[in-house]
Amino acid sequence: NTIAAGFEGGERTSIIIGSDGLPFIVYSNLDQRLLFTAHCEDPACETVTTTQLDPEQVTGSHNSVALGSDGLPIIAYADLSKQDLKIAHCDNVACTQSTITPIDGTGFVGNHNSIAIMGDGFASIAYYDQTNKKLKYAHCNSLLCTNPSLTTVDSIANRGQYTSLAMGSDGLPFIAYWDSLVNDLMVAHCEDIECNSSVVSLAVAADQTGQYTDVLIGANGLPMIFYRNGTTTATDVAVCDSVKCNNAPTINTVIKDGSTYGRWNSAELGPNGFPMVVLEDQSNGDIIFAYCSDFTCTSAVTTKLAASAVSQRMDLALDPNGNPVIAYHELDTRQIRVLTCSNEFCVPYFSRS
Repeated sequence: NTIAAGFEGGERTSIIIGSDGLPFIVYSNLDQRLLFTAHCEDPACETVTTTQLDPEQVTGSHNSVALGSDGLPIIAYADLSKQDLKIAHCDNVACTQSTITPIDGTGFVGNHNSIAIMGDGFASIAYYDQTNKKLKYAHCNSLLCTNPSLTTVDSIANRGQYTSLAMGSDGLPFIAYWDSLVNDLMVAHCEDIECNSSVVSLAVAADQTGQYTDVLIGANGLPMIFYRNGTTTATDVAVCDSVKCNNAPTINTVIKDGSTYGRWNSAELGPNGFPMVVLEDQSNGDIIFAYCSDFTCTSAVTTKLAASAVSQRMDLALDPNGNPVIAYHELDTRQIRVLTCSNEFCVPYFSRS
């Protein structure tokens, strides 16, 4: 179903399932430089409540959303007009009203942001400092994030784009990101919730590797990083053997068959504990849904979705039944759309014996 139409969408379309069990989407209108939320009023998103999130022309092309510990959405986004990182805490499940808080306004900051809720119930955001070309991290000390702690995680320049943040099984932040100078995938395990110290490790060293990352904490409690392998034009996954991922991870290929894959990877754990991931088939403009056949994704069953138009900038969530819900930007028709699957494999006909 179509959420909005008639404009160029931003770099990211973000989705969660709200505390009411319904999809909640964040997207930007680049033509008007505006940021919006869309709350679905039914599971299939046939009816939607749309709200302009920030009254200013902020763009919000880089955005991320999490479900707060209070059951309300909390959104991180880049205000490109002021070159700041902001947070919007929704005042209700539909986000028809919200409280906006500036988080970091030093230099040009906020792109490539990723938000997650930590063990204290408050949000953390990993993001890129474009002025100093470094990875930064903010941890909120309240639900509204009025007095966040800020730190630089990786002080080496040209690191911090394509960030993905998750809370590890040890309750501490874990971040995957790209080293744009040497084209490597990096990871950082924070040693405390404010990330005052961290263990930074090289995860994968290969040409044009580490973009479009998404961190998933596996069923065994260890991190897995889905990312674009630019050399093979595949989506790969780095499977860590510890919570810090400071040893060389095992690399498995999710999909590679001659097409160009690897952009806009978004992963979740399926009902059986096996990872599932959506990504772009860049050669054909399709959405690919891949359901891993085991806990570490040594192989996967893939399904082509939304093959009628050029589809990009997708994000994956699971409905209360464990079925995939995908928000994406349909590039050639200039629409923000939501695709809902009727089963966990996202195939038209399925029955469990």
